[in-house]
Amino acid sequence: MKKIILAALVIVFGVAVYAATAGIKEDIADKVARNFKNNGVKNPNVEVKVIKKLEKSDVYLVKLKITGDNLKKELEQHVLSDGNYIYPEAIDMVSGKKILETYKTEISKVNFTAEELEKMVFTKGTKGAENIIVVADDFECPYCRKAHFFMNDILKNIPEENYAFYVLNYPLRMHKSSKVFARIHYAAAEMGYDLMDEIFRYVGKGDYKNLNDEDIIDYFAKKTENEKQFKKIVASKEAAENLEWNINKGKSLNISGTPAIFVNGKRIDGFNRQKISEYLNQIK
Repeated sequence: MKKIILAALVIVFGVAVYAATAGIKEDIADKVARNFKNNGVKNPNVEVKVIKKLEKSDVYLVKLKITGDNLKKELEQHVLSDGNYIYPEAIDMVSGKKILETYKTEISKVNFTAEELEKMVFTKGTKGAENIIVVADDFECPYCRKAHFFMNDILKNIPEENYAFYVLNYPLRMHKSSKVFARIHYAAAEMGYDLMDEIFRYVGKGDYKNLNDEDIIDYFAKKTENEKQFKKIVASKEAAENLEWNINKGKSLNISGTPAIFVNGKRIDGFNRQKISEYLNQIK
């Protein structure tokens, strides 16, 4: 008899939860659709997926999919709502974690395969390490330069066997010399040189802006023991194809600006000191 009662309670509780979830989905869908209609969207349709209910509250984390006759594309957004209001964020008062930001970080994780990492430039650390750092860089981007030296300072205190650091060369169109710097970086790595610090410092001085590509290549070729071989790699078909792959990979990740930093798959867009420090210090 006791087991039967317990089973009945479980069924009733399950029905109640389902009803509450269905109710919140209908409320949010209806109100968001009305909001979009009031803002000129024709025949808005809103799909709501409940991700979870926040503990000890009536607030839900939900995913919205919104379409309309005059919307150019389907809109997707994760929000927090109680069915009446949308909240920009919720902070756990004990841990201090931002609920929405933390969830977005988890679902946006990127897993790079071993084959993909081999097509990037391994810069420092230990290949095969448990922790993987990937940075999409443009050598002419001032924020990439700042992020690079900021990360250097943190990584000095982390044993190199604990991480593997890779660069995804991602030159932006607005920077006319960024592709040649990417090829210089690739060629140096192929010959066993790490010229990242030197390239960033060189670009930071700005003297290269009055030079052509050949002059820039000559400058860095002199830093190697085999200038002819260095120049050959820079001009090679392999370097061009590798750079093309890097650019296409960046596009597939929807990288629109640099730097884009991935620490064990967790993404940081831009030079965000707080997040960079937090994520890197987690791998110690």
